[in-house]
Amino acid sequence: MTRAAVAQLLRTSTSIRVLVLVLLVLSAIGWIFIEAGGVVTREHLRYARDLREIRQIDAELNTAVIARHLDPDAGW
Repeated sequence: MTRAAVAQLLRTSTSIRVLVLVLLVLSAIGWIFIEAGGVVTREHLRYARDLREIRQIDAELNTAVIARHLDPDAGW
């Protein structure tokens, strides 16, 4: 084999390795996407409701804390 033939063989095998690596990465991404599944609407709505409730409780707590700080006769 000549030096040029060896260089060509190395380039070809490098290209094949890169192609195999790209295919493996794409396969892994596809598998993760399939395993993740879709978002169930019921779960999404429950999560959104829980977030609204937490925001409401947080706002009420913030109001109580501010009122407590502003009232000097709060009974400290």
